[in-house]
Amino acid sequence: NEQKETNILSLTSLHINNSDNTGDGHHQLGCNDMILWSILMRSHYGGMEGDIRMLRAYADVWQDRFLTRTVADLVVKRLVGSCPKTPPQDNVGGQLQTLTTEWGQIPTVVHQASAKHSFSRIDSILCPIKPSQQHQGPPNLFGLTQLSKSDITFEGIDFHCSSVLKSAILSNPTLVDECCIELERIPLPAWANCFPRKEKFDAGSRLEWLEGLLKSCMWRYSAGVNLRLPLVGNAADTSEGTCKEAESLELKKFWNEKIRPRTKAYSERYVAERLSR
Repeated sequence: NEQKETNILSLTSLHINNSDNTGDGHHQLGCNDMILWSILMRSHYGGMEGDIRMLRAYADVWQDRFLTRTVADLVVKRLVGSCPKTPPQDNVGGQLQTLTTEWGQIPTVVHQASAKHSFSRIDSILCPIKPSQQHQGPPNLFGLTQLSKSDITFEGIDFHCSSVLKSAILSNPTLVDECCIELERIPLPAWANCFPRKEKFDAGSRLEWLEGLLKSCMWRYSAGVNLRLPLVGNAADTSEGTCKEAESLELKKFWNEKIRPRTKAYSERYVAERLSR
C-alpha cells in the first residue's frame, strides 16, 4: 500500500521526483512534468466532479505517454492531416513528420501551430493605426473594438447554466404531452437505456423521464458536440460520431425539428436580455 501511494500522480509527487537533492528546497520541473503539473493544478481550481476526474485521468494518460516516449506512426499521420493551414515557411506538417517521434515534443509543435493559426485568423481584422494618427507610445491596433452578438456561442446556453429546458419545453403541459406521444414511437438508441420507458407514468415521473432524456439529447446533439480528432483510438469515437448511429436518426430528427427551434429562441432571448443591461 505504501508503494502504491508513492506512485499516485500528484503535485507533491512531481516536486518530490524532481528534487535536485541540494537541500535548499528547490525543485526544478522539466517540460514534460510542467505539462502534468499544469493539468493537475487546473483540477485543483475545482469545477464539476466529472471535469475534475477527467483532468486527473488526462494527467495520467500523458504521464504514460511521456514514459512510453515513442509515438505510433498513426498518431503522427493523424496530426499531420489535422494541422491547420499555415504559411509555407512554418511547415508545421514537415516539423511533425521529422519529429524523433517522442511524445514530449508533440505538445510544443501542436500548440505553436495553433498559436500561429489563431493569429492569422484575427490578423485580417486588426489594422495598425497610421503614423499620422498615432500618439506617442507603442504602436496600437484597431479593428476589433468589441465582441458582437454573432460572436456568441448559443450552444453554450444549456441546462448547466440556465433553465432553458424548463422554460422552453417542460413548463408547457401541452408540449410535454406532444413530446411524450412522439417519443413513444421512436426507437431510443442504446445510450438512452438509462431512461427506460414505462407502460404507465404518473405526471411527476413522466416529466422527470422527459427532462432526463432531453438533457442527454441537448448534450449529445448541441452543447456537447466535439469535432476534435482523437490522437489515439477510433476517430469515430466522439460525441459527433456516435450521433450518426442509424438508431439515433429518428431521435435526432425529433430534437432538430421539435426541440431545437424552441431552445434556440430561448437562448437568443437569454443573450439579448443580458446584453441590454
